[in-house]
Amino acid sequence: MQEPLVLIVTLKGTPHALPRGRHVGRRRPVSMTGKAKVYAAALERAARAVVTNVGADAVLAAFAGQALRVSILWRFPTNKPERLGTLHTHKPDRDNLLKLCCDCLQRAGALGNDDCNIAMGDCVKRWAPSGSVAIRVEVAPRAATRQTKRDINMALRAPPAWLEG
Repeated sequence: MQEPLVLIVTLKGTPHALPRGRHVGRRRPVSMTGKAKVYAAALERAARAVVTNVGADAVLAAFAGQALRVSILWRFPTNKPERLGTLHTHKPDRDNLLKLCCDCLQRAGALGNDDCNIAMGDCVKRWAPSGSVAIRVEVAPRAATRQTKRDINMALRAPPAWLEG
């Protein structure tokens, strides 16, 4: 039996997020400029290099039409020793970082056909001595684990306490 395909993309450097487009009058200016544009180009090149190394046809065959799991670890640089390894709770926002990463992976061909195939994954921002991002792309498991099923069933039985009040 053939091993399932797993793509791992890494890039050194301080992560940057996809900025939101801002409306000025009736026009919407270009939203990606400066550092985010350079970072996105570097991330896309790194992902394209991984896809080329594995083979674009093999990636397409393994991921097209499949539910995907994308796990991402962003490391933000800090000089403060008390921060090392702790969760990063400052800007940029996780959703904007995720959006930039998924767009770059899609343009590089690392997600099969489309980033709408991403069904699950983990996204973590941490402080580290130097900045980097590590991305793992794989086919999502078909069945949820027992613990996940139990958590979902518990959530469906009763609404959360904060919603009841």
